Amino acid sequence: MSTEAQLQTEKFASVANFSPFYRFCQAVFFLIYAPLVVIHNYIFFGIRIEGREHLKRRSKQGCILISNHSLYLDPAVIIHTLIPNRAYYFALKSHFSNPVGGGILRLMGGIPIPGMTGMRRAERTASEALNRGHHVHFFPEGEMKHLNQAVAPFQNGAFFMALRLNVPIIPVTLVHRPRTLFGKQISKHFIKVRCVVGEPLELLRDEGEKVRDAADRYARQAHQTMADTIISGHQKM
Repeated sequence: MSTEAQLQTEKFASVANFSPFYRFCQAVFFLIYAPLVVIHNYIFFGIRIEGREHLKRRSKQGCILISNHSLYLDPAVIIHTLIPNRAYYFALKSHFSNPVGGGILRLMGGIPIPGMTGMRRAERTASEALNRGHHVHFFPEGEMKHLNQAVAPFQNGAFFMALRLNVPIIPVTLVHRPRTLFGKQISKHFIKVRCVVGEPLELLRDEGEKVRDAADRYARQAHQTMADTIISGHQKM
């Protein structure tokens, strides 16, 4: 692929459509899938959501959300947690390769993660979403490991962006474990999910500190917070 074609591909990949028509289509689609998501989560996950008050404080101002990536359907849990609000989601480009599936992901607010040369463009896209009062969501682990509760080290992209755009980060931790019947595990795939919305993390740089260094520092802090939440969450389930 030529350099020009690659740039055009990245431009398409990192742009979210904020036109009135597209936003209308998103709203209609949301009215269809949101009730299905809620029903699914209550039946299959027995979902419990804690800390929603932290999101209510940001209901009219966008922020960046992060969560651990431990379920095939954890985006459904995030959607449920945010109702009635919606968010834009950065996801791997490979998820958008199918014309039908990619179109559905875009209607749900999905934005393919661009290459390094497209990160500034992605930042502008996120900035516009945030300025419109939407949340922007990242999985900082980068890779999904189904049913895994050991949080992998965080990439610092979400924190770097939050520092540059001067917006807080809200950690959303998914805690889960297999259900039991008469004290015996039914199946490791039949689980209970507890979703914990943490307090907003206001990101500030120390005097003379580089943005990247501050992003690394906050990434480690958020990782520890999420790991501790999972440990304490297992004790309550």
